[in-house]
Amino acid sequence: MNQGGKISQFEDILAKGGEIGKLLSAIDWNVTSLGSISTWPQSLRTALNISLTSPLPMIVFWGENWVQLYNDAYRLLLGIVEPKRSLGQPASEMEGELCNCINPCLQTVLTTGETTQILNQPLQIERNGDVKTRYFSFIYSPIWTETGSIGGIFTTVTETTLELVNIPSQEDTERKDLLQQLETERSRLEAVLQQMPAGVLLADGKSGQLVLANKQVSQIIGYSYETESKLEEYDQIVDFEGFRANGQRYAPEEWPLMRSLSTGEIVTAEEIRLERTDGSEVLISVNSAPIRDQHGEIVAVVAIFQDITEAKRLEDALRLSEAKFNRLVDANIIGVIVCTLDKIVEANDMFLQMVGYTREQLIAGEISWLNLTPAEYLDLDEQGIEDLRNTGKCTPFEKEYIHSSGSRIPILLGATLLEENPLTCLCFVLDLTELKQTEIEREELLKRERTAREEAEAANRIKDEFLAVLSHELRSPLNPILGWASLLRAGKMNEETTHRALEIIERNAKLQAQLIEDLLDVSRILRGKLALSTFPVHLENAIHAALETVQLAADAKEIGLYTHLEPNVRPVLGDLGRLQQIIWNLVSNAVKFTEPGGRVDIYLETVNNQGQVRVQDTGQGIPLDFLPHVFEYFRQADSTTTRQFGGLGLGLAIVRYLTELHGGMVWAESLGEGQGATFTVRLPLMMDGEETDFDGELIIDVIDLTGIKILAIDDEADMRELVAFSLEEAGACVQLAASAQETLLLLNESLPDVIICDIGMPEVNGYMLMSEIRSKPLEKGGKIPAIALTAYAGETNHKKALAAGFQMHLSKPVEPDKLVEAIAKLLKQSQLRMCDR
Repeated sequence: MNQGGKISQFEDILAKGGEIGKLLSAIDWNVTSLGSISTWPQSLRTALNISLTSPLPMIVFWGENWVQLYNDAYRLLLGIVEPKRSLGQPASEMEGELCNCINPCLQTVLTTGETTQILNQPLQIERNGDVKTRYFSFIYSPIWTETGSIGGIFTTVTETTLELVNIPSQEDTERKDLLQQLETERSRLEAVLQQMPAGVLLADGKSGQLVLANKQVSQIIGYSYETESKLEEYDQIVDFEGFRANGQRYAPEEWPLMRSLSTGEIVTAEEIRLERTDGSEVLISVNSAPIRDQHGEIVAVVAIFQDITEAKRLEDALRLSEAKFNRLVDANIIGVIVCTLDKIVEANDMFLQMVGYTREQLIAGEISWLNLTPAEYLDLDEQGIEDLRNTGKCTPFEKEYIHSSGSRIPILLGATLLEENPLTCLCFVLDLTELKQTEIEREELLKRERTAREEAEAANRIKDEFLAVLSHELRSPLNPILGWASLLRAGKMNEETTHRALEIIERNAKLQAQLIEDLLDVSRILRGKLALSTFPVHLENAIHAALETVQLAADAKEIGLYTHLEPNVRPVLGDLGRLQQIIWNLVSNAVKFTEPGGRVDIYLETVNNQGQVRVQDTGQGIPLDFLPHVFEYFRQADSTTTRQFGGLGLGLAIVRYLTELHGGMVWAESLGEGQGATFTVRLPLMMDGEETDFDGELIIDVIDLTGIKILAIDDEADMRELVAFSLEEAGACVQLAASAQETLLLLNESLPDVIICDIGMPEVNGYMLMSEIRSKPLEKGGKIPAIALTAYAGETNHKKALAAGFQMHLSKPVEPDKLVEAIAKLLKQSQLRMCDR
């Protein structure tokens, strides 16, 4: 209601402001930088009221763009023909020399906060069509807002053309005229000043007599000033004393209004504590400044002050609250933020770390609810805000935040409104990532336990099924063997029947022997006792040998065996018998599950420096749900009593183990039942130059290094200790060296049977050391068998090791038994070469 009254009163002032007042009323201020008249500060309205009701030329520049607001006298003085082009426009829109002289002065006042002037400025002015050079003096004074900042600049203009052509003018007369004009305007000013929420004191600059004190003065400080007394007299009669923040009492000449009067000082937002004789106190903020005439003389002083007692109390309470908050923030136990309902004001390091933002981004306003909260949680946030409005707090709830990287963070959020500022709330944010991860891990653990239990139950069931099948498969061949043996003992069969009986007995005996051999192989595999006797093997030879074994079974079912062998495939380093067993198992399995008249194709090719053997049949195929289990022990697609094909289901499991033992891989493919199946084996081929001149099978009956002297070289102590322990367990005598220099010293003392050497060593590496050793004569160790044991793997490093003089290249990490086996093999090869010589 009061605000509406102020607007109405101000519009009345515009209406009395002559032609310019009408033009100001007609402007749509909503589209200007000043905005609606209802938002204009009181200091602007006061300054504009003084200007519009004054007969003196005056202009007010307001805001960041220095919007021009002048009166009729100013327009007539400067010959402004079209005021619509400049009125309400920024100062930068002024033309030519007027702009050049005014803008620097505006900037000076803004920078210094002090009144400045320009005297006898020549300007080309047009009046009644006559353009002449005329002279003007401008006085620019800052207009202080209620917050203590400069909101605008009040400018008075006087023409000095006549003075410069020696027309007499008396200073006292001018001052008297000006005071008379001020007195005339005082009543008008007082009506406006009485409406201001701040206390206003206005005193004459020459006499120091108080001219005006609005009613807010007595309301704020509790004392009614008499406007007939001089300022220095009041210190004797007022019923209060003033004190600075440090407790120092104000002397009469130290009051802001007195300082502005005596020295021209401009006082900004000076805080004074007033103590009345009745013991009451009030805290005020004072702004004071001088008003100068065209000659720079002080003609009046004005002081504006506000009661900030309650504001200070709130400020102190807020500071105390902030101190408590800061202690909580600095603890960084959980995320803490201070926010309004639409933005984040402050946050501790824990919260910033949680969401992945920096403090600089927080200060720049780059962290908002919109970029933190996923869309699906907005409803929860709205419910929390509603609880805050109704109860001042919200029950903690779970949601997610969006990390600056785009990931999601589960959190627990609680909030409460601050008592000191009901529009601000304090939020506590707990990161639930670890808790959620623990829950997930617990669920995963329960899931794994269920899976393990199901697998154990399935394994138990498979074991029972296997034992039933095993019993059946072992007993089945016994029946025809015992039956036909009894008939043969009776001696009542002819030669043809006898021959047939012996074939049946032999076939079933071989079947039972193969079953037992498969069981023994599985037993060796499970105990880790299945070893390979490796030497260079050409896969085509292994294929031909396996096919000879299967050919009779294929012929019996009229199944065609077709080979597609790529020529000149490099050999693999493997066990010939076990490689034949792999291929035999795959081909016999294909024959077994292929209908009479079908075909089985065997392919040999090189793929990515590996030898690949594929066995493809046109048989019954593999059910898709059983395909992942086809290589598991004791697993059969059909283990019922009505199954069509016999066997223990061990052959493919043995194939997988033997393939992996050779460093290869095997997999099965099938489009489903009735679609045939393809089994593929890949084995690593030997590198060029890796083949030895040994053509026979290298058989190592017993791996025993008893009495073998081995020199192990490695710059890493842990590796030396592991090698020494592994080899000494196998019976070897081990010497250790940490460098090439130490190695050469040991070789001068005694020669080992085998050298095991690392490649990556400081100063002298393994390649360089081995080249040095190979340059020595035989009696100095130049031909000692050597193995490169290194983390430098791959074909390139393998070739470099052989080129440097090593006989073998093993990649770290290596299993101890593999290392022992490699040493035994190397010694065996060396013995064979010595025999050849």
